[in-house]
Amino acid sequence: MKNMLLIVAAVIFVCTGVLSASAADVPLMSKEELKANLGSPALLILDVRTRNQWETSQYKIPSAHWMPKEDIDMWAGNLPHDKTILVYCACSGLGSSGKVARELLARGFSRTRVLNGGWKEWQASGYPLEKRH
Repeated sequence: MKNMLLIVAAVIFVCTGVLSASAADVPLMSKEELKANLGSPALLILDVRTRNQWETSQYKIPSAHWMPKEDIDMWAGNLPHDKTILVYCACSGLGSSGKVARELLARGFSRTRVLNGGWKEWQASGYPLEKRH
């Protein structure tokens, strides 16, 4: 029981962004702005939820590509520099999405953004979802 409480506390700690840097160093995109830009060829959406979160979910944000954050060295070099890259994760803070966004910014992807509120707020808002394949 004690171990379970420690695990839950650690997850809350990471997902609220306490371990990540402040939002000031990562540009954000609101869910309203994303909704208005869905389908734009100038936007690439990356879902960086964990493998377990991805596999247990039936849905994703429309046109999102699941990219495991632990494999960033394998896929980051194939991303286009001429598009806005939006990153989201399951956390409402800057958990995994903030870390991936900072890494992409450091690699020269200057148009990288994080979805403010993440997957949870997008899903709760009733905005469009797409069945994942």
